[in-house]
Amino acid sequence: MQTLATRTDRPTRTRPAPDRPIITAARAAALFASNIQPSDKPRDDTVRVTVQAVIHDQGLRGCRAYVAGEFGEHPETAGARMTWALDVVRRAFAGHGPR
Repeated sequence: MQTLATRTDRPTRTRPAPDRPIITAARAAALFASNIQPSDKPRDDTVRVTVQAVIHDQGLRGCRAYVAGEFGEHPETAGARMTWALDVVRRAFAGHGPR
């Protein structure tokens, strides 16, 4: 007689936290609104602390308003900054769930 494998017989794997676009966008807006520049090449822990501080100080609406203002006043540079912010946030928060 054959024994069927059960869930406990399978090796367990840790999966990375799924990318949640809304959370990633909020974090990127906070980084965008911060005083960190791409030339600073910030470490991941610095990015996480900065994002939390900016969201605490300005709120999500404040961050989004700042981003909108920059896209209105400086569209030629705002796109590149947002692309940078998204990339950095994805890297810095990889494996870190929403907080």
